[in-house]
This record gives sequence, structure tokens and C-alpha cells, in this order.
Amino acid sequence: MLAFSVKSKYGLAAVLALASHPHQGPMHAKVIATEHHLPQQYLEQLMQDLKKAGIVRSIRGCQGGYTLAKSPDELTVFDILNCLEGPCEFCEGTTGALGHFWRQKDQEIKALFQVSIAELVLADQKSKQLLAYSI
Repeated sequence: MLAFSVKSKYGLAAVLALASHPHQGPMHAKVIATEHHLPQQYLEQLMQDLKKAGIVRSIRGCQGGYTLAKSPDELTVFDILNCLEGPCEFCEGTTGALGHFWRQKDQEIKALFQVSIAELVLADQKSKQLLAYSI
């Protein structure tokens, strides 16, 4: 079974939060943590990992916080997972038919996560509209 750590789930939630509020300026980790029910100290550690990978940037000062370093169209779920989980290589050290099998599955799994952050933002907005509908 393929499983991802809480680290990746929290990291994706933080990136989605930043992408969902592009015109509000930098967001403090405390705001992201509060809105998404994440532990603030752990989130701040994740943000440092995302910063090192060039996914987010930080701005110092009272008006500072975090912003995306790239457009949501340029970032994918795979980028975040690769940053926080490390490279996913099933085929490492295998040869022959088994090596071919694992290389193929590795490519298929990577393709599954080539969803842009912009697509996630749109899906999130649509789900909120559906939930907000009333008669």
C-alpha cells in the first residue's frame, strides 16, 4: 500500500492555503495552522523544507509571512510530495523483467500526482460552493 506521511498532508494543505489566497499578501504560519487545524511549530518546520526546495518564499517583518515562490500552475502535487517525502524510486536496484515492471509503475505513480496546485484550488472552490448551497 502506498502511504504518505502527515508531513506531506500538512505540506499540501499549507501550499493549497497559500494558493487559495493569492491577493491577500504573505500569510503567517500561525494563520495557516489555525485555519487548517495544523500544529504551528511542525508547520513552520515544513515551511522551511518547502522554502529550501523553492516552493515557497518567506518575507520577514510584521507584514511578512509565506507566499508561493511559483505560480500555482507551475507547481504540482508531485513537487510537494517529492520535497517532503524524498524521491520515489521503486525500481532502484532491480533489473530484467522486475526492473521493467517497477520502472513502469514508478512512471504511472508519478503521473498520478502531476496535478497542478491551481487545479486543486479550483476543485476546493467548487466543493465550497456546493457546500454553501441552500434553499
